[in-house]
Amino acid sequence: MTNESLYQEALTHFPGGVSSPVRAFRSVGGTPKFFKRAWGARFEDEEGRTFVDLCMSWGPLILGHAHPEVVAAVQAAAAKGMSFGCPVVCSSTSSLPEVVGDAAELFDPANDAAIRYAIETVVSDMEKSQSLVKRGYERIKQFSWDKCARDTLDVYENVLGTNIR
Repeated sequence: MTNESLYQEALTHFPGGVSSPVRAFRSVGGTPKFFKRAWGARFEDEEGRTFVDLCMSWGPLILGHAHPEVVAAVQAAAAKGMSFGCPVVCSSTSSLPEVVGDAAELFDPANDAAIRYAIETVVSDMEKSQSLVKRGYERIKQFSWDKCARDTLDVYENVLGTNIR
């Protein structure tokens, strides 16, 4: 898809084709950019062009910079959902698939239809929802502070080349 084709589609959903904070875009001229992903201070539009956010505003406001604290909070929310018997629906990007494994309904965060479909599937398909809950309980058993401490100690021992236990 191109920025222009997405803009034409957006015109059918939003007055002026953009959300209210940028409704003045028409006076600027040109076609608004439609961003599909961001990392650090960079983001990429639908046409594959990379931009640098020198003001550090667009990236974090729209797609985020994957700050470690934010990533950890999102991972914890997914893990808590699984531990509380809640079917988890989450993004197929970042580190979330590593956390949830096959115990969540994953979606492409850049695809609105995929997000809607994932949520509708879990809400309307009781068998699917129950299966995710069951797999979530099994998945969450793989995580514990004891295991984290043992794994960290293993890394230290491998790096140091000695047994420190």
